[in-house]
Amino acid sequence: MGLTPPEEEQRLAGARATGLLDGPPSASLDALVRVVRAAFRVPVAFVSLAEGDRLRLAARCGIALPFLSREHAFCSRTLTGHAPVVVEDVRADPRFRALAATAGADDFRFYAGIPLNAGGGVPIGTLCILDHRPRRLGPADLGRLEAYGAVAVGLLEGHRLAKDAARLAAEASVQQARFAAQSRDLERRERQFRQTETLARLGGWEYDPAADLLTWSDEIYRICDMPVGIPVDLELACSFYDRGHRERLVDRLRTAIRHGTTFDEEFEIHTRAGTRKWVRLVGEAEWGEDGPVRLFGTFQDITERHLAEARLWAAANQDTLTGLANRFRFESLLKDLTGGEGAGLLMMDVDHLKAVNDSLGHAAGDALIGTVAARLALAVGDAGVPARLGGDEFAVLVPGRASDPDLHHLAARILAAMSPALEFAGHSLRAQVSIGGAVAGPGSSIEALRQNADFALYHAKESVRGGYVGYRPDLRTRIARRMTEVRRLDEALSDQRVVTWYRPVAALPDGRIAGLSAEARILAPEGSERVADLVDGLKDCRNAIRVTDHLLSSVTADLAAWDRAGGGPARVSLAVSRADLGHGTLEERLVAACAAAGVTPDRLVIDVDDAHVRAEEDPAIEATLQRIRALGARVAIAGFGASPRGLERLVSCPVDILKLDAGLVAGARGVRSAMVLTTLVDLAHRLGLQVVACGIDEGDLAAVAATTGCDLAEGDHVGQPSPAAELSVEGPRRSPAESRSARSA
Repeated sequence: MGLTPPEEEQRLAGARATGLLDGPPSASLDALVRVVRAAFRVPVAFVSLAEGDRLRLAARCGIALPFLSREHAFCSRTLTGHAPVVVEDVRADPRFRALAATAGADDFRFYAGIPLNAGGGVPIGTLCILDHRPRRLGPADLGRLEAYGAVAVGLLEGHRLAKDAARLAAEASVQQARFAAQSRDLERRERQFRQTETLARLGGWEYDPAADLLTWSDEIYRICDMPVGIPVDLELACSFYDRGHRERLVDRLRTAIRHGTTFDEEFEIHTRAGTRKWVRLVGEAEWGEDGPVRLFGTFQDITERHLAEARLWAAANQDTLTGLANRFRFESLLKDLTGGEGAGLLMMDVDHLKAVNDSLGHAAGDALIGTVAARLALAVGDAGVPARLGGDEFAVLVPGRASDPDLHHLAARILAAMSPALEFAGHSLRAQVSIGGAVAGPGSSIEALRQNADFALYHAKESVRGGYVGYRPDLRTRIARRMTEVRRLDEALSDQRVVTWYRPVAALPDGRIAGLSAEARILAPEGSERVADLVDGLKDCRNAIRVTDHLLSSVTADLAAWDRAGGGPARVSLAVSRADLGHGTLEERLVAACAAAGVTPDRLVIDVDDAHVRAEEDPAIEATLQRIRALGARVAIAGFGASPRGLERLVSCPVDILKLDAGLVAGARGVRSAMVLTTLVDLAHRLGLQVVACGIDEGDLAAVAATTGCDLAEGDHVGQPSPAAELSVEGPRRSPAESRSARSA
């Protein structure tokens, strides 16, 4: 092996001087290697001492061998090299490949060792850690290992000094001077040990059960924010722990005293200064002939490690914007539900988030999301686990045995919590959510629970936006029917079987045709279908926008054709969907269609459903309508009067025409109802609006509309809808002068 005999003699003498080559095991070194193994999360840690051509494992943890061959041991290089040795991957390091097959070490891939220079100029042993997988050991971790090595040196020195002290005591008369020197050296070593304790945030403790006497090292005092040296007892030490942690600590101490067991536990403490810390307490009992003589061990501040682990957990399980559980955590909680029966689930969307982002910026959207999350967490409390799934999607999992009334009550609390307005940069935002909920029934799967809650949310957004819908079996049927209608309309659009028909609009009271109202219809082998049959299909945003584009293209083309024939209707109205209003491109598409056909936008009336305007209350939609009017097109509110809240929007909504709901007109056959309608029409006129009476399917309704002051009428009595080709040449036209004026414009 090429060893230098004098050096080896010095090494062997130093190892023998500790008394550990032929004496009892060292409990303190055993405790240290357990601490080291746990600190670096490795399977094996040990302290070796040189003993000729072999190494004695003076303290070991995770390995059964009491000796290692110097020739085949990793730490042989550490022992003779006077410096730390780190092998990140044995198989990749040419220096150690030959050692990979060593008995008892053939499956170790990682090694790190610190030489222990105890009592002389050459190392007498090593502190080593091993792992079955390759690892990297950064400078900070190597520093920690060296600190533990310093602790091991101190312990070896302690053993050596203890042996020397016993010998010196027998030779006190002739060795007094040497004893004094050893005492000074011991003091220096103790200072070094205290420095090592501080560096590792690791202190030592000892408890004498018979005397009820507890002793701490200086570092434990520092960890507990107490002046060093103040007398402590077990009662004072336990007072730093909360009740649950204190009960566990006392149980571990009692068990160790009674049965001689060791313990290695982590606890949360409150120091004397009120600081919360996490500590690791390791202890074991030393037994004599009559029972336990003492308990001793280590006490380490692991707060930084615990906080780092907490940060990693939060990064993986919490939404960064809101602090709620994220999608990963939500999915994990769902998977943890065994069977799922009785579990409740609320799914919710934040209404109008896209409009807020588009109009006020993402900072406003983030503020809205944060407010919704905070209010949601407060409203849910301990009743469930709120989560943000991403974007505007939230969920609440109720893992206990919930019922439909429970979910309804919880949803009501959430909706009430959302009602106050949010002020952001001078703007008032609504923290409005739509909620769908479901309860898992007997034999129900978690996937079915989620799907049912999604169905309910889907229905809530369509029928009671800003409200709650609980799952009912018929919702599946409705959604399945809607999906069928969406697919049917999509196929018709792709096959170019969507056509435009026109319904005459008459002036009152003379009945003169004053314009047309365009409707989209699907052609089928058995005939045509009314626009009402497209309602479900139009709820798909993509379909709705495609139908609007079809209407814009065909209406402008027909207007151009009528003009070339010598005149045409003054205006044609066509309905747009909520998807068109929220898409942000309606005016661009309108301008493009008019330019392609060669007609001006003032020939069009854009019908907006009253329910859409009232439900959205969106400044972005109002801005879209303003831009459409600026182009010259008119804006009509269709279905006005179906809800008593309709009047609220007349002042702020950019509108030119009111199209009265058919039910409102039909109800005006009575005297009192007619007076109400007359008042409403008069109010509209005072606001500069035209009024169209819709649903005029009978002659008496035309008389009612004229009597109450309506300007225009539309319905089967006025005229049945028909394709452009079937309209009478004497039908609704502009005069030649109007046509020339439009072309010159």
